[in-house]
Amino acid sequence: MLGGSFPMQYGMGMPGMTGMTGMPSSFNTTGASGLGMMPGMMGTSGMGVMGMPAMDGMMAMLNQMMMHLQLQMMQQMMQFLAAFSKQQATASADMSKLMANFLNGGANPASAFTAAAGAAPLSTSSVATPQTGPTAKVQNFIDIACAQQGKPYVFGAEGPKAFDCSGLVAYALQKAGVKAGRTTARGYQAMFKNSAVSRDKLQPGDLIFYHYKNDRGIPSGQASHIEIYLGNGMAMGTDSPKEGARIEPVDWKAFIGGARVPQLYS
Repeated sequence: MLGGSFPMQYGMGMPGMTGMTGMPSSFNTTGASGLGMMPGMMGTSGMGVMGMPAMDGMMAMLNQMMMHLQLQMMQQMMQFLAAFSKQQATASADMSKLMANFLNGGANPASAFTAAAGAAPLSTSSVATPQTGPTAKVQNFIDIACAQQGKPYVFGAEGPKAFDCSGLVAYALQKAGVKAGRTTARGYQAMFKNSAVSRDKLQPGDLIFYHYKNDRGIPSGQASHIEIYLGNGMAMGTDSPKEGARIEPVDWKAFIGGARVPQLYS
């Protein structure tokens, strides 16, 4: 048996890790990990158990990765907020223009209101888009009629406190400078028969005629009711004591024709 100290190569056949020339037979060395089989945890920089990178190096790498991800997320969030802000500003500008146009009489009240609300126009059927916009006279005619909303329906009344359907048309035409006189729904139908328009040619400001069953002897094909077309399937008129003058969807089932008032375009 050999006693005393002897070179490290005799310890499990592995070289010494600390630069010592020998070690006790108990294999108790300083700075070497047990039995001289693994690199020591102390005195050896950059290496740990089983040869993995040191923990401080790994944490530094993870911190860098987290900072990079956070920066990317912040950049994406800023881009999203900028795009959202731009979209909101555009929508607000469009709304402001629409309301200004509406207040200045640049669009008929029904279509302006439904567009501002972001809703589809109330319509029982699709109607062709008008080929030309309203003239100043036509717009004035529409605005005068729509300003009577909420006033009561009274048969035979022609304003300014109450109206029936043809009375409202007569009042608005007169205030708009058209000398057509006061007549009935079928009276206006006959008056403007030479400027009749079909459903697909209707424009805001046109007169629209309906036929309903009635006890006044008005036959089918002749108008028993009249309203003013506003565009987008909407009309201004009055036909019921319960509702009074109001903007409402066109009743296409009862619709029998339309007419354009030539004086509004002269």
